[in-house]
Amino acid sequence: MPVYKDEQRGTYYFSTWYKDIYGKSKQKLKRGFKKEKEAKIAEAEFIIKVKNRAPEEMTFEEVFYHNIEHTELKPKTKRRRTNEYNKHMKNKFGHIKIHDITTQQCLDFKQYLLNNLNSNETARTVFSGFKVVINHAIKYFDLPKDPAKAVPPIKRVKKKHSYIRRREFDRKVEEFENEDFKHMSIFMFYTGLRIGEAIALQWKDIDFELKEADINKTYDSGTKEIGPPKTEASADVVPLADFLVEMLEGIKQKQQETMYGFNEDYFIFRGMVPVAYKTYHLAFKKVFPEFRPHDLRHSYASFLANRKVDIFVLKSLMRHDNVQETINTYGHLYKEKKHEAISFLND
Repeated sequence: MPVYKDEQRGTYYFSTWYKDIYGKSKQKLKRGFKKEKEAKIAEAEFIIKVKNRAPEEMTFEEVFYHNIEHTELKPKTKRRRTNEYNKHMKNKFGHIKIHDITTQQCLDFKQYLLNNLNSNETARTVFSGFKVVINHAIKYFDLPKDPAKAVPPIKRVKKKHSYIRRREFDRKVEEFENEDFKHMSIFMFYTGLRIGEAIALQWKDIDFELKEADINKTYDSGTKEIGPPKTEASADVVPLADFLVEMLEGIKQKQQETMYGFNEDYFIFRGMVPVAYKTYHLAFKKVFPEFRPHDLRHSYASFLANRKVDIFVLKSLMRHDNVQETINTYGHLYKEKKHEAISFLND
């Protein structure tokens, strides 16, 4: 058994490798034993403890990583949840046995989030992630009850979306110094595409005859990789207005004439490589300082709603998972239609 003497201190220590609950190899090192025999006994006890680990011995951190490893999550979601854990949960709960967490600790954690995070929605997201770990312990590690069950959830506060009026957009978009950024902004404003979807768009995704764009991937600004769309519903075909088709034809012709080796795999708004997210974001804020790129998507929805587009059609154009999501996000834009619907009673 690997027990060693610390020549400088005159004490003994053990260093051993073991596999955690995920099958990953980890090293355990413990120092300060006065006798070699004590170190050997401590090592043996540690090995027995690891092999016979009872569910009630699991720490919050171990359950968290078990959940991350055994749940199908997109890389972006996995990265976000891990960041949330490291920032807000690790110091408070990481070392605590999951069976020892109390309702009061859950209540205190909720209040901490509300007091210290920038927005109610961020606090709600982090607290939901915390409860995911608790529920995972109930399902897989025999946690008898949910200590967070009695804690009232953080209520969702309806977001106030910012909209750019069409005339303002058409005027301001001309201020872009970079033609690719200008064209991409126009495309996003008049299709409702998310920024990652627009960046990932390639010529092979455009059907000029049918006047459609096939949205089948997105760019992840965190990993700088192109992967599947945000949701299953996000993967769909988007219709294109005539002027957008003409704009794309002009962009394609220019790339064919100026870019060596041009082919259908080239990215529409840059060429051989996709647009740099951060560079575009900085340029966008210079032209539209009060807005975010995602507000182009909200502006598209607002533009359609104000022209009385049916909400089920809007749901399809926005590529939402269900119409309830569309109603929750843009239902207020249809307020006038309720009055129009009963106007015949005044006749």
